[in-house]
Amino acid sequence: MKVIRGGDIRQFKLNGKEFDVPSGTAISVTPQGFTNTYSASGNGNVSGTQVRIPAKLSGVQVSIDNSNDDYNFLCDIRDKGEFVPVTITLADGTAWNGTLGIQGDLTYASDTGIAAFEMAGSKLEQI
Repeated sequence: MKVIRGGDIRQFKLNGKEFDVPSGTAISVTPQGFTNTYSASGNGNVSGTQVRIPAKLSGVQVSIDNSNDDYNFLCDIRDKGEFVPVTITLADGTAWNGTLGIQGDLTYASDTGIAAFEMAGSKLEQI
């Protein structure tokens, strides 16, 4: 039985480039699949609808080394609108691999040197 079940991200690679993830960052992993909604009718029968959802990594934060052109690297991925290979290794050694793109805001905080963003795409699976 594994004792470690949570903690800091051990490794984050985006399109072959490794980024440092600040300690305490909580990245939420959502594999592709479906979401279900159920509702009851007046006679008590229950039926549901199912909608496909994309794979997601939410709450991504990475340390930016401007001398290494890190932020421009991220901006290029976002601006091209393409899916790129992503690998994330969790504290317990579990790894996820997928093909995702940067969606929504890509922000850079100059006081901390941290970029924050979300990724989504068609594939994210545990390896």
